[in-house]
Amino acid sequence: MLILATVSFAISLMITYLSGRFLWGLLTPPMGIVLFFLLGGISSEAPEIGLAMGVYMASFSLLASGAGALLGSFLFSTSKEQVEPWNRAQP
Repeated sequence: MLILATVSFAISLMITYLSGRFLWGLLTPPMGIVLFFLLGGISSEAPEIGLAMGVYMASFSLLASGAGALLGSFLFSTSKEQVEPWNRAQP
């Protein structure tokens, strides 16, 4: 579980940095885990067990990805004035 949480934290931090969107960083790792286990369940002809296992594992990674997305939104948020000081509206 610790490895899953660490990977979810790192992925959500990177997604938040690359996209600049909090919800993408928050929801992408848990949804990927759910889809992974659901597809594994479908391939072994037990989709309900795969879905249940995916939701169970995603509940652990949701906390870690939430922390990563929150940290990423604080670390990587810059205002447009800080990035482009020459492009300010003149009075």
